[in-house]
Amino acid sequence: MKSSALVLLPDSLCQYKVGDYLYGFVKRDAPNPAVYVLDAKEQLGSGACGRLVGDEGNAGSIGVDWVLVSMKVQVPVVVKLTLGGSELDCCDFCTLVYDRKTFLRSELLVSSKSESKDCFGTLYLALKAGCPRAIKPLPALDAPLGIFIRLLEVFNFLFSACRPVLRYSSFATHLADSTHSLLWALRTFKIQKTVGLYLGNYMLALLVDLFCGFVVLHFLVGQTSAQEVYGFISATTQQMMVPGLLRPLLEFSYYVFLKLGLLGLSFQIAIVTDVFTVATFHIYCIYIYAARLYELQASGLWSLSRLVLGRNRNPQPGRVDSCPYTKEQLFLGTMSFTVLLFLLPTTLVYYVVFVVIRVGIKTVSEVLARLRYCVQAMPLYTTIVWLFLPSYTTMTMKITPKKLDSSLVLSAQPVCSSWFTTVCHCVPPPLVAPPPIPWVDAIKKVFTGKVIRSL
Repeated sequence: MKSSALVLLPDSLCQYKVGDYLYGFVKRDAPNPAVYVLDAKEQLGSGACGRLVGDEGNAGSIGVDWVLVSMKVQVPVVVKLTLGGSELDCCDFCTLVYDRKTFLRSELLVSSKSESKDCFGTLYLALKAGCPRAIKPLPALDAPLGIFIRLLEVFNFLFSACRPVLRYSSFATHLADSTHSLLWALRTFKIQKTVGLYLGNYMLALLVDLFCGFVVLHFLVGQTSAQEVYGFISATTQQMMVPGLLRPLLEFSYYVFLKLGLLGLSFQIAIVTDVFTVATFHIYCIYIYAARLYELQASGLWSLSRLVLGRNRNPQPGRVDSCPYTKEQLFLGTMSFTVLLFLLPTTLVYYVVFVVIRVGIKTVSEVLARLRYCVQAMPLYTTIVWLFLPSYTTMTMKITPKKLDSSLVLSAQPVCSSWFTTVCHCVPPPLVAPPPIPWVDAIKKVFTGKVIRSL
């Protein structure tokens, strides 16, 4: 039984005249052979795989792999197909007409099809390789751009080397991540020489980030006096029980916020996160003390409960042996158990208060981290392109059959996915979303008295 072949033809063949040669390639490593026609030219040259003919289709074959195509109602139809020197019957192959312009415009098909072995992924990569969308930039920008990239590479290397230390500061971590993202953007622009979905999304989000940061600073400086800010900081520190030694630091952080806040709203959120962490550090210390005390008391009660019940731990899993105890052991064990049991309500209330505060603090920190990520990955550019230029955001294929006389022709039209799916695929690669919060693990730590270092 012969395998069915597939012939992929561009819909732009109707613009060419009879006698022009078709250019493309034949792929034989797949289970079913496929002929990819990419373009047409008047002259015969290397890479020719067929020819446009009239309705009679009486032209001969030049190569061992040759396809003759005729136009019927502005739709290309295969008249004759020869593979490996053997002519195939019309029932042994299928014709698929694709929209060449939409394939060239789309940028998301490469991410969803490049790793696949289907015909659309191969066709997309072949079209992109043959018709790059490169625009030559101004030559005067090449030298300054290269110098700036080298400078960013040095800073990126230093930040990567200091990453174990920088991870304790949200501002330092965000500065390192922003440097890496900006380096990626400049490298991408230098290589591609055009602004695509990923790069456009990053650049527009960066501009909005800077604009929002300027608006926030203008509101703080223009609408609020220094005395009002000082009074607000003093009242907030008193309500949060911040030690007196930390209050000058918080006041100094306000002036740092005014200077470094010009870098954008995301940097302002990172500074607020660090200030919030420093201001609540004393609560974290008290929480650790309460958690250790509760864990020690709970484990002590659990161990002494075996003594009260007259049981001893067996090394075998899940086994407990009965064991006689002396009067001295029972007296000391009972007294310790009683003391720990009656102190448990006080310790428990103390622990519950500070564990609730700790969870609230970590929740605020996680919300700020996700808000910072949303500002960086703001999908404004992708949304505009998805609304007004949908052909640039196509991700899936729609196959429509067309019956022309005795030939069955399939029409492949790239279509857009939903807005949410498109936005998720257009997040710039250097931006990494915060990991999901392990609520189950956090709840286990709360009940067992383990220290919650991060949600």
